[in-house]
Amino acid sequence: MAGCSNNKCGLTQSELEAEAQKIMDNGLDSDSEFSDQVSEHSDHQTDSEEEWDDDGEEDIQNDSSQSSSESSTEENSISDNRNSYFGKNRFKWAKSPPASSRTRKHNIISHLPGIIGEARLKMPKEPLQAWECLISDDIIQEILTKTNERITFMASKYNLHNLSCQYTNHLDVIELKAFLGLLYLAGVFKSNNEDLRSLFATNGTGRDIFRATMSLNRFYFLLASLCFDDPVTRLERIANGDNLAAISNIFNTFITNCQSNYSCGEYVTIDEMLVAFRGRCKFRMYLKSKPDKYGLKMQCLVDTKTHYLLNSFIYSGKDTHKTNPRKLAIPTLDVLALIPPISGTNRNVTADNWFSSVELIRELRKHNITYVGTLKKNKREVPYEFQPHKDRPANSALFGFTGSESLVSFVPKKNRAVLLVSTMHHSNAMVNGKPEIVNFYNETKGGVDSLDKKCACYKTGRRTRRWPQVIWFRILDIAGVNANVIFNGVQRNKIMERRRFLTTLGQQLI
Repeated sequence: MAGCSNNKCGLTQSELEAEAQKIMDNGLDSDSEFSDQVSEHSDHQTDSEEEWDDDGEEDIQNDSSQSSSESSTEENSISDNRNSYFGKNRFKWAKSPPASSRTRKHNIISHLPGIIGEARLKMPKEPLQAWECLISDDIIQEILTKTNERITFMASKYNLHNLSCQYTNHLDVIELKAFLGLLYLAGVFKSNNEDLRSLFATNGTGRDIFRATMSLNRFYFLLASLCFDDPVTRLERIANGDNLAAISNIFNTFITNCQSNYSCGEYVTIDEMLVAFRGRCKFRMYLKSKPDKYGLKMQCLVDTKTHYLLNSFIYSGKDTHKTNPRKLAIPTLDVLALIPPISGTNRNVTADNWFSSVELIRELRKHNITYVGTLKKNKREVPYEFQPHKDRPANSALFGFTGSESLVSFVPKKNRAVLLVSTMHHSNAMVNGKPEIVNFYNETKGGVDSLDKKCACYKTGRRTRRWPQVIWFRILDIAGVNANVIFNGVQRNKIMERRRFLTTLGQQLI
C-alpha cells in the first residue's frame, strides 16, 4: 500500500479503500499469530509413545520430527514473543510471576499444631493412656458386647456348651484388652504370619507371655468370634446405603477420636492406602502399582512430618460419595471429603496427579487451603510449550502464573518433563538446580506412604477371610502410630521409639 500512496497505480480513492478493506477481511488466516484456533500439530511424545520408544522406532520418529520442524519452530518463535502461554482450552498463564513483597495471607497458618482435646487434658504419661485416647472405652465396649453376642450364637449353633474346656466363655474388658495386647506383641516379634502353635509352644521355642495370658484354643476362638456390629440389622443398613455396615461405626468413631486429640502441622499429604485382602468383598480392588495388588482402598489425610492419620474413608464402590449435585470429578470429591478437619486453616495439601486439577485447586481455595501436586500432561490447561520435547535441555524449567496458581514444567532428563501445579508458591525460584515447587513436592509427598510403611513394619493382622477384621487390624496399626505421636508430643524430654512404645503398650494391655 505504500507504493500506491501517491496514486501511482491508477486507482481512485474509493477503489483504494475497497481494496484495503478486502485485504483486511481475507488477509488473516488461521495460522496467523492472532488466530484463536489451537494447532492440531504436535510432535511431542505422549505417555503411550514413550513406552514404545525403542531403537527400532528411532528412525520413524526422526523422520516425523524433520517433517514438522518448520511448524514447531514457527510456533515456538510466536510463543517467545508473547507474554503468556495458552492451554488447549485457551487457559492463560503469564510468563512473569506476580509481584509481592510480603508473605501472602493464605500461607499463614491459623491453627497451631500439637496435642488438643482429651489428650491435652490427660497429658498421658504411659503408652496405654495415649492409646486409650484413640481406642476409647465406647469402642471397647461395643466390640465386647457384639463379640459376646456372637459367642452366644456360636455356642448354640455348634453345641459348644457340651465341651469340657472353658475357652468358649464370654469375654470381659480385661481379657479383650489382653487379647489386643497379644496382637501388638506378635507384630513387634514379626510373628503376625507365624503359626500360632509355635507362639504357644511349650518346648522352649514359644513365647512365654502368650501362654501366661491365655490358652491357644482360647486365642483361636476369640479370633473367630471377634465382631463389630449387630448381624441382625446389617442387611437393613447395607440396603440404606452403608456398604461398610459391618465396621462403619467403629471406624468412624476411631477417626473422630484421631481428629479430636491432635492438630496436624502446616503440611498434610493425601494419598491412597491399600490394605491387603484376597477374600470375598464386593469393593475389593486391584492396584497393580501396589506390592499386595489386591485389597481394600483407604483414602487418607496424613500429617507430612509426624505421619499422624487425621482423616480417612474406605472406598466402598461407586456410591462411596452419596451425592454430587455439582457434577465434580471423583478425585475432587475424595479430597473434599478428607479436608474438613483442616478447612479454613491455610494449611497445604500435597497429592499426586490422580487428584490434581484446576477444578480441585479452585474448590480448595474456597476452604482457605493451598495445594501442591503433580499434573497429568493431558490436562487441557497445560500449554503446548510445557509438554516433553526433544529441543528442551535437561534440568531446564518453564513457569506459568495466574493470580493464584503457578505451573512449572521441569525436564529431569532429555525427552521427559514433569508438570507440577501450586497455589502456595508464586515465584520462579530455583534451588539446587530444581524449581522450588519440585523440591517442596519431593519433601512432602510421602506422608501416607510412610504411615503405610510403619503399619507394615509391626502389623497386628492375622490371616482371615473376613474383611471387617482386616480393617480392624489396620485400625490397631494406625492407633499404634498415632498414639506414639501423642505420647511423644506430651513427653518431649523422653521420646520413645516406636518398637519400644508398642512393646510397652502390649505389656500394659495384658
